[in-house]
Amino acid sequence: MPRSSLSEVIAIFLPSLGIGGAERTMINVAVELSRLQQTVELVLVSRTGALLYDVPENIKVRTLDASSTFAAVLPLAFYLRKHMPKSLLSPMNHCNVVAVAAALLARSTTRVVIREATAWSMAFRHESSLKWKRLFPVIARHLYPRADQIIALSHGVAEDLSRSLRLPRHRVRTVYNPVPVNQIREKAGEKPDHPWFRPGEAPVIIALGRLIPSKDHATLIEAFAKVRSMRPARLIIGGEGTERSRLERLIHTYDLGQDVLLAGVLVDPFPWLARASVFVSSSRWEGLPNALLEALACGTPVVATDCNYGPREILEHGRFGTLVPVGDVDQMARAIVETINNPPNEKMFEHALSRFQPEKIAREYLEVLVG
Repeated sequence: MPRSSLSEVIAIFLPSLGIGGAERTMINVAVELSRLQQTVELVLVSRTGALLYDVPENIKVRTLDASSTFAAVLPLAFYLRKHMPKSLLSPMNHCNVVAVAAALLARSTTRVVIREATAWSMAFRHESSLKWKRLFPVIARHLYPRADQIIALSHGVAEDLSRSLRLPRHRVRTVYNPVPVNQIREKAGEKPDHPWFRPGEAPVIIALGRLIPSKDHATLIEAFAKVRSMRPARLIIGGEGTERSRLERLIHTYDLGQDVLLAGVLVDPFPWLARASVFVSSSRWEGLPNALLEALACGTPVVATDCNYGPREILEHGRFGTLVPVGDVDQMARAIVETINNPPNEKMFEHALSRFQPEKIAREYLEVLVG
């Protein structure tokens, strides 16, 4: 199939449009690419998720109607043969192997670009099932090199991926996530629907992220117990996951039930985020944490673990927020109290966010997608 027979469509392949960092990012990328006069469509395994309502009318949504992401190989191959997009962008590791496999099966000349957000050396060592831990890297080592280009969310992830999959470093290009500052600030201007944000209430500490081991909310709760021994404060953790029961027990152990809220998934966290006194990222490892970027866009001071990878790049070695060692309860507690008592001037966050301007990031994506 000659290259000239391809359509002008840029396709973005996702499992669904459930609430998640990759899904939000891909919608933002799609919007910015369309502003650059590109025809973009989202290709979903299943047409589900609250973020469906955030997709503008000019971006088409196609559905493969597969039972799972891995079952979408044949439907995606059929889509590539029938619609012949000029490029296919896949943003998650399980989607990536499906995207490359489908392109090979379809014998497609569509340019396949895969995006990696995971610190492989950490994620597959600590958070995968034994079977998945052994199987997926083997599959990826065979399929990732067959992609036309690989995007990593941060320089740290790029280096880690190159080492882990034995990829030539030039095959992995760093492209940051876009941060739609104006859109975030517009949403942040709405009134938060929780009594803890009323005038005169204690300062609120907020964290956003799935309740999973890598986010290490347990350390944050222990640090918050120390904060409460020093001053009045409250803690909100937005997200859901397998660690909920363990975190609930920890909250009970420290007798923090009146001051800690496990809020579940927050569809629109920005009004809460903007009125919090400090945002905390307690992760053991990261790629490029969206929530930390969103906190900066809301003008909220941040405390983050100096984990591999992402926070140090975003905060420029602590210039735009406080970095603390991973798992260090005492230093996290001290940093939180210091940030509440002496908040930084939020104007300095503008420079931190300049590297993540949506149009700039979209042009970088476009450069990779068109080859």
